Amino acid sequence: MTTPRYDLHTIDYSVQGWDVIMATDMEKIDDMMPTRIIGMLGETVTAHQPLYLKAADSKWYKAQANGAKQPCQGLAVEGGDASDEIRIHRMGEIINAGWAWGTIGGAIYLDPLNAGALTQTPPDANIQIIGYALSATKMLVMIESVGVAGGASLTADNRFTGHQTFQGRVNVAVSVGGTVDAITAVFSPTFTALVDKMEVIIRAAGANTITTPTFAPDGLVAKTIVKENLAALAASDIIGAGHELHLIYNVTADKWVLFNPKGYVAASQTISRGGTILSPTGAINVIVWRAPYACTVTNVRGYRVGGTGATINARLNGASNHLAAALSLTNADEWMDGGAVQNTAYVAGDKLEIMVVTVAGSPTQVAIQVDLTI
Repeated sequence: MTTPRYDLHTIDYSVQGWDVIMATDMEKIDDMMPTRIIGMLGETVTAHQPLYLKAADSKWYKAQANGAKQPCQGLAVEGGDASDEIRIHRMGEIINAGWAWGTIGGAIYLDPLNAGALTQTPPDANIQIIGYALSATKMLVMIESVGVAGGASLTADNRFTGHQTFQGRVNVAVSVGGTVDAITAVFSPTFTALVDKMEVIIRAAGANTITTPTFAPDGLVAKTIVKENLAALAASDIIGAGHELHLIYNVTADKWVLFNPKGYVAASQTISRGGTILSPTGAINVIVWRAPYACTVTNVRGYRVGGTGATINARLNGASNHLAAALSLTNADEWMDGGAVQNTAYVAGDKLEIMVVTVAGSPTQVAIQVDLTI
C-alpha cells in the first residue's frame, strides 16, 4: 500500500527487501521537499552567503541589494568554487554560529554594499527581506520579492510612503520639532527625498499663526502647507496642540496638502457622543467624552426602553446643563428631542457628562445622545 499524497510505501519490517523500498521513498521525499535545491556555482562562495541565479549562464553567484545581483533566491548551505554543485537553502530555519543578530524577531535584509552579505539595517533602495532573526545565530528564511506594482524599484522612500508603498501605510512621525509655523519631523526609516503622494501624520504643537506654514521631514527642504484645493491656510486651520495633521505631498504643486484643517472639518461634520444606561434605578451621571478640539452642542436627545418614564439631561464640565429643564421621555421606544440647548461651547479638554435625572416604572435602558458640530 502507498500513502495518498506522495505514494510513499507503508511496510512492515518483516517484509523482505524493505530497506530498498525505504531507500526509494527517501529519494522521493528528497526530490519533493522545497526547502533546499541543488545549484551550480559561478564563483567561489562560502557557507550561508545569499545567492542569486544569473540568467546568462544559469549559475549561482553572491547576491547584493544593488538591483543587478538580485533577487536573492537562497543561502549557500556549504561553500564551493566555480562549477561546484552545492545545496541552496530556500526556506525554513538555518543556523550559523558566525552570525550575531542584534534584533531578535527583526527582519534580515540583503546587504547593498557587499556581495554575499546580510544586514539588519534596511537599505535605501532595492530592499529585499531574506528572513527574520530567531536568535543571535538562527534565521528563519522567508525570502520576499523585490519591487512594487509596475516593476518599479523598491526604495526606502516609496516603501514607507502613502499610496506607493507595497504595504499601503501612512507614516507616523517619531518626533516633531520646529515651530508652529515651521514644522519639522523625524521618521524611521528616514526619508531621503520627497516623493509624490507620500503620506504622513504629525502631531501639531500649536495653532499656525500665518497662512503659509511649512513642513520639512528628516531635514529635507521645507515646503508650504496648503488645503486640499491648494488654497492657503487660514490662521488656526491647524487647530492647536494635539491636532493630528494628515499631510500628503503634491509633487506638481511642490506643497504639502493638509486634508484635515479646522475649516474643512467645521464646514461639513457633525458628531454624536453619548451612551446608554442599563436598568437605572435612580439619578446617575456618567462622563462619556473628553473634547479633543473646540466644538458646539446642537441637540440633546433621549430614548427609553421599558418602564413608564424617565427624565434626562447632559452637562458641560459637571456643572453647566445643556437643557434648561430635563427632557421627559414620555414615549417608550422613540427618540425624543430636548429642543433648545444652552452652554454649548466646548474647548479642547472639556468633558461631556450624560445624566439620568429621574426614572419611573423600572426602564431597562435609557439612552442619551448629544450632537455637536466641529
